[in-house]
Amino acid sequence: MKAKSIFALTSTAIMGLSLLASPLASHAQEGSVPVEHKVPASSSTNLEYLKLNETKHTKINKASVLKYKLSITKASELTGLGVLTKVNSTVSLDTKGKIMIDIRDAKGKVVSKLNHSEYKGVKIVAATAHLEKGTYTLEIRGLSNLDDENYELDFIANTEVTAPNMVPIIKSVTASKKGVLPQRVATTVTVKATEAEKYKVEIKYPNAKSYTTVKNFNTKNKYKFASSKVGTHKLRYTVLSKDGVEVSKTINIKVVKAATPTQVKLTKSKTSIIPKAKTKLTTVAKGNNLNYKFAYKLKQDKKYHVIRNYTASNVATFTAPKKKGTYTVKTYVKQTNGTKVVTATNTVKIK
Repeated sequence: MKAKSIFALTSTAIMGLSLLASPLASHAQEGSVPVEHKVPASSSTNLEYLKLNETKHTKINKASVLKYKLSITKASELTGLGVLTKVNSTVSLDTKGKIMIDIRDAKGKVVSKLNHSEYKGVKIVAATAHLEKGTYTLEIRGLSNLDDENYELDFIANTEVTAPNMVPIIKSVTASKKGVLPQRVATTVTVKATEAEKYKVEIKYPNAKSYTTVKNFNTKNKYKFASSKVGTHKLRYTVLSKDGVEVSKTINIKVVKAATPTQVKLTKSKTSIIPKAKTKLTTVAKGNNLNYKFAYKLKQDKKYHVIRNYTASNVATFTAPKKKGTYTVKTYVKQTNGTKVVTATNTVKIK
């Protein structure tokens, strides 16, 4: 087997202090390549103990299930890093859909989080976990996208690196407007992440085959989205750490045809009622993705009082005030997140 020149990522490198200048183990040492186990994930009988900070080198394919025991003597943050290449190649490969790493406790429960990212041009897969004192099982599996036998994996587990220092962690990507969005109506999309220095936004428009970059890396974590295209838009936010590690998260935004509601009518179940009695108000309208609001006032007054704010329900209940008289009830209709409002009124007498 030819020596490889993929460089190990150490804790100091990840924290931006230095990059280790020695490669991951260029040859599999005798006894260092684990046996491929075909036992259930929860079983750890007769497994080899994994030495921390020591590189493992092995061939891997879609049928591989590699398992090790981990002995943790005191509570610590553990990170397992893997670099995937083709045989006799030094080019690191994307690990998404190809490699899965799990850390399981004594009961077989997965206690780790998985990240696929890139550090200074090297693509890595990383499993991170906070582990209390005890024995754990670390499992590496080849997935279906490893389409032939010519893959190799270099792997190292390290308790000196903590997850927040290793890769950015995206906590949320949210839009200021919830639900569907009419054409050309804007919403502000905000990403919240730890260890993030710059942000990039890409959009995959309806029926498009690839993503379009709409905001390249800068320090702003907000993006104002609007589109004239009808359909589901995939908005991908990528965050970049100061050490060059990228992590992405995608949300879907559905854009619908902008249309003003038409033929709006408001009906009531009772024409007149006594104080504290109730009547049902029903709005009928034509349009798509409509929301309805209801309000009332004494006929001679100017100010309306809200019965119920906008929801998707076209029915509301009006409870008669104590003061007798003729009341105007009003309905407001608009598209979800739309700006064009159409109204209709009716009257209810309180005797």
